[in-house]
Amino acid sequence: MNVKEREELLIQMESFRKKLYSKQELLPEMLKLQDDIVRIVFNKEYGPLGEKRIDDAIKELKKINNSRGGIANEQISLFEKESTDLSNRIKAEISGKKGEERAFRKIDTISSYKRVLKNIELENEKQKTELDAIVVMKNGLTIVEVKNNAKDIFIDEDGNYFINGNYQRWDCNIEKAMLLKESLLRKELERHGIYGLAIHSIVVFTNNIEIHNIDRKVHTCFLGQLPFYIINGSSSKILSREKIDSAARVIGQLSHVSEYPFDFNVSKYKENFADLMVALNQEKNSEKLYETDKTMEAKTMRLDTQSTQYFERKQSMPPRFTYVEDQTPKKDEEMWSQRTSSEHFNRRQSTIWEKVVDECSDFIIFGGGATLCKVAGGVALIAAGLCRPRIASLLLRRKMIL
Repeated sequence: MNVKEREELLIQMESFRKKLYSKQELLPEMLKLQDDIVRIVFNKEYGPLGEKRIDDAIKELKKINNSRGGIANEQISLFEKESTDLSNRIKAEISGKKGEERAFRKIDTISSYKRVLKNIELENEKQKTELDAIVVMKNGLTIVEVKNNAKDIFIDEDGNYFINGNYQRWDCNIEKAMLLKESLLRKELERHGIYGLAIHSIVVFTNNIEIHNIDRKVHTCFLGQLPFYIINGSSSKILSREKIDSAARVIGQLSHVSEYPFDFNVSKYKENFADLMVALNQEKNSEKLYETDKTMEAKTMRLDTQSTQYFERKQSMPPRFTYVEDQTPKKDEEMWSQRTSSEHFNRRQSTIWEKVVDECSDFIIFGGGATLCKVAGGVALIAAGLCRPRIASLLLRRKMIL
């Protein structure tokens, strides 16, 4: 494994650098993690809400893995399983945020004087809870719990909350959850000297699904019914605007923004992703080396072919001259002395050589202190040190200059 590359990938992922996160921080951080994955896989910036998602990254990684013979099947399988979990969490948070926004907009349609407090966190020594919205009006307080389920819901007589799909899945006890919210809110108000306020609670569903509720202690409605329920909540005490503002101010001060560890092993997820990328990149590097080797081999074969063709053409041409290596090559000093001794030939002798060359049909050129012989007509002229390999170019013109 390329340890350096693995560490560099982990450094590039900038999300989830803290250990604890508030609920409001969680979704932006998950989107940032998704952006880290997409950016590395596609080598491009898309932004937290860009056109690419983790699902797209998995498809791309599978494509790369398949093209390389399934070199990282095990890593792909593990990363896909963890990514599915993360994607579902992101979708649930986004869906929940959208549902809350729709509920808040519906509450804003109420024309009566009101104060609305959103995402209030309350706790005591043992328990914690979050209230999606609290509406303070003249008839008291209404706790609004927003549900954005896409599947049908069944609430039994004991308050057990079931989600119906291919099978019925228990989610929580909604009756106990709503009673806890009401209890903590009332105790905090009384601790601040506010007594006798009527507190109502309602579970509102933002999607068009079927709700079967047989628990009389749990009140449910759909989004369009929410304003009506809030306005018509019964109360024996009517609050003035000053009382509404005072109660809202106290509730706003009660909220505790708590931070929690994210119940998803982000560190392990990042490490598994880095291992997957390293495995795929190692195979890619091997492919590059293989391609380089194949290219070099092809170039070598091409050069060999060209050389072979060249020598075949040379051999097929009728030779005018034959070059024969001297079996007893002379030393450089001897060759130089022979070349120097040849300077006594004058131009008249050169003319004789030119005549001989013109009359010869074939020549034998011996290297190193070579001898030029006329083999046609039975006549031979010998001159030591005059015929070097370079003289061949001159002989091709049937001339020889001494």
